Amino acid sequence: MPPPHSHRLPPRAIASFTNQDGPLAPDDKSRMPTATPVASLPRTDPTVHHDRQEPSELSAMSELTTGIPNPDMPGRWIVPPWSVSASVCEVVSHFLRFVPSDDASAAQKLAYYKGYLAVIEAVPTQELTHHYIRRWYEDLRECIGRCVTRYQDKYAADIQRAHRRQGST
Repeated sequence: MPPPHSHRLPPRAIASFTNQDGPLAPDDKSRMPTATPVASLPRTDPTVHHDRQEPSELSAMSELTTGIPNPDMPGRWIVPPWSVSASVCEVVSHFLRFVPSDDASAAQKLAYYKGYLAVIEAVPTQELTHHYIRRWYEDLRECIGRCVTRYQDKYAADIQRAHRRQGST
């Protein structure tokens, strides 16, 4: 049984996920993926079942994003696909269901928060009409942005430690 927060990616979703330098190689952990805005994400098969979503829920979504792949476990999701027509609140609700556990790697947490930030910034915000709701949205974006910065630093430190260990052996 796969660990929690690890959902199988369809092969085409793996192949379509790229970082700034091109396709992400399955064994290349030194290059972190960059999240793609919702509007430009390729679609996946809405009938694919993921451990923490009901099949009927997936069938109701006509077009799905590719989700956020797990950089430490190729072929697995950190966040499975969500509807391209999801509202801000639906996106937040979806991402909150898949928050990385405390024992997740810095690479996994960085991928999660970079993806979350990219999606939050890309999703239409017309529904956020009240001042307090707008403030909540801005505070959320700032908080997620601080998480990205924190895990970028942790990930960079992990890479440096790994290089030092390789150099000392």
